[in-house]
Amino acid sequence: MAVPLGRRFFVMLLVVGLTALLYSRLAGSVWLNLGSIGVSHATLAANSSQLSFPIERAIAPLQRATEYGGARSRAYEGLVKIHTLAREYGRAGQAFQQYLSLTSDAVVGTLFLSSQALACLQQGDTSDVEQIRSVLWGLGSTSGYQQHRSDYQEEANLLINWAGDQERERRYPQAEAAYKMATAVAPSWVEGYLRLGGFYRGQKRWDDAIAAYNSAIEIDPTGKDGLVGLGRVYMDRGLTQDAGRLFDAGTEALKRGAFEWGQVMIGQAHEWKGDVSGAIEAYKSVVASHQQHASLEADPTWSAYFRLGSIYEDRKEYDLAIEYYQGAASVSHQYGMDARALGYVAGVYRLEGKQKAAIMELEYSLDLLDGVNSQDGLKLSLLRKLGNLCWGTQEEQCAMNSYEQILRLDPSDETARSRLNSMKLRNQ
Repeated sequence: MAVPLGRRFFVMLLVVGLTALLYSRLAGSVWLNLGSIGVSHATLAANSSQLSFPIERAIAPLQRATEYGGARSRAYEGLVKIHTLAREYGRAGQAFQQYLSLTSDAVVGTLFLSSQALACLQQGDTSDVEQIRSVLWGLGSTSGYQQHRSDYQEEANLLINWAGDQERERRYPQAEAAYKMATAVAPSWVEGYLRLGGFYRGQKRWDDAIAAYNSAIEIDPTGKDGLVGLGRVYMDRGLTQDAGRLFDAGTEALKRGAFEWGQVMIGQAHEWKGDVSGAIEAYKSVVASHQQHASLEADPTWSAYFRLGSIYEDRKEYDLAIEYYQGAASVSHQYGMDARALGYVAGVYRLEGKQKAAIMELEYSLDLLDGVNSQDGLKLSLLRKLGNLCWGTQEEQCAMNSYEQILRLDPSDETARSRLNSMKLRNQ
């Protein structure tokens, strides 16, 4: 029985179509596999000083693979990797944008870029990291970013933790590059910008800190942490022309539940505006809450006590100054906060002419620092105050002990060295 012509044509068309489809998939897979093998070899060579691999052997098949629909996304992912390994960051960026346009799951390519950035950082190379960061442009605007947000945040957190280690070791360029890389890997994660802002605040890079905290506020318009960070920058910068901005930030922080920081920010703004009564009222509200609940945040509560002590010291109301400085010392024992406050108590005693009481307070504050790490600067400051007091009151043993400790921490202190030598000569 003869097959109708129309049916035969349809069958032939179907066979041709299936053959073309199978060929396209097969060809795409072949080119992709060849390119992927090249990427693996190039990665191995990049991690070994004894191997080399001609990059073009991977680029050519991956470019061919982009011509076939089924292989296109993974081919662009491979091109991102190979161009990054070749340090061709402009071409890597172009491939990454194509990659983002073809898939809702760009995690693999992004994590590769992140790991390459960390490898560069571990070798002390920050310039390439900035280039890799630029490759990630536009990641947060893709539809798949929110779907895989936790993966990006987890990787960004690894970078932040590494950055924190570098910051503690005073490797500041590496720390900054890692913090910035974290914000590129997880561009809508507020924590990355908060940590970057904190880093810049510690470096006294005020404008950069303000920009980072403003990014955090933009991401989380109802959160309090970005506003608190912004206010702390204004306070640390210490410019009286920031009073209006600081007052606004403090008022908004109060609305968002940051009571302690909000009141401290408002108090400082009042001080800068010359309204000492307003400042006292704001600070005392924090002190009252602390005395009632004893569970508030340590840093702003310490600041409220301390600012009250400073105000009353300026007014020469020394009993009140001592009361509030001692209140600051009671807030927290972390980071030498108690020792710092007691150093100011000693200063008030000195103003009152109570030199022996001042010496005892300084000796006690130094005892509190015995178990505190990373506070050599504070210890030096207290030792210098103690040494000068003991020198002035001619208590030689106390002065000699102080100056010896100062020189162990700061061998360049010529005043300490000169006075110590003069006392040793007298005792010979």
